[in-house]
Amino acid sequence: MRFLRRCGRSRSRSAIISPLPTLSETQPHCFSAQHIGHRESQQDCFANLELGRPSGKLVMAVVCDGMGGLAYGAEAAQIACESFVETCKSAPPDEDTPAVLDRAIQEANRAVAEMAGRRQCLGNAGTTLAAAAFSAEGLHWIAAGDSAILLYRNGALTRLNHPHTYAAILDARALVGEISRSAALEDRQRDALTSFVGVPSLRDVDASIRPFPLASGDIVLVASDGLTKTLEFDQIEPLLAEGPRDPARSLVEAVLAKGRPHQDNVTVCVLSLAGSGKRGGCLGAAVVAAGLCALALAAARWPE
Repeated sequence: MRFLRRCGRSRSRSAIISPLPTLSETQPHCFSAQHIGHRESQQDCFANLELGRPSGKLVMAVVCDGMGGLAYGAEAAQIACESFVETCKSAPPDEDTPAVLDRAIQEANRAVAEMAGRRQCLGNAGTTLAAAAFSAEGLHWIAAGDSAILLYRNGALTRLNHPHTYAAILDARALVGEISRSAALEDRQRDALTSFVGVPSLRDVDASIRPFPLASGDIVLVASDGLTKTLEFDQIEPLLAEGPRDPARSLVEAVLAKGRPHQDNVTVCVLSLAGSGKRGGCLGAAVVAAGLCALALAAARWPE
């Protein structure tokens, strides 16, 4: 198992991290990039994993975005990310991927809720979590909150997971005529989350039921809303179409180029099958002027 994590709280700058060892030719290239934006602290946390299983490699990207409007957002994101990773690492080899992901997000929720309970802020400390896992079977994912899992295929970008925001409820009410479309779009609570990691009981998660088949040329993005609230799909698609050497870094740089005065933290993890075949593997993380508190590299394998 290869594990690479970032979670930061300062404005310190870091260099590009050296590549991790390559995977087999059937595996995607992995890229990650992160920036603090114009916030006082880095409340995003992410991990890239390579897990050995009897059926072959399982390559995973996880992004957690601590909720800045609640207490202990950065701590919640780090706890959730670490708990999710540890659960995946210790999963029995015969447990199928959807079950592993579901158990991992529930354990992450329990860990964050326990932290919130100790700090007497249960229900008021939380984080989003989005994870995508690629194996020979195809792609699986699981998510709570509004962090995005996106598929780029044949020049078009599609969102795979359903965001847990009040916007979905507002749009449904507008569709049946309960409220006007303008009222739905202008509601100040539109971006409020309806599900996240850190609640007393996590019931509303979005997850794949069966493997989603991927083809050569596909690119999967797992990203915090610092990307999706800054760049539209039609701005992301041309960047990916150019075939950048490091698509995650290119996307973060495009976000920063917007020059938004209140730019949120932005994190992008990429699993790319574009041109894979000769040199699959994780290129680690290109953290562009990122807030950085820890870097962990470890190797392990599934229990025999």
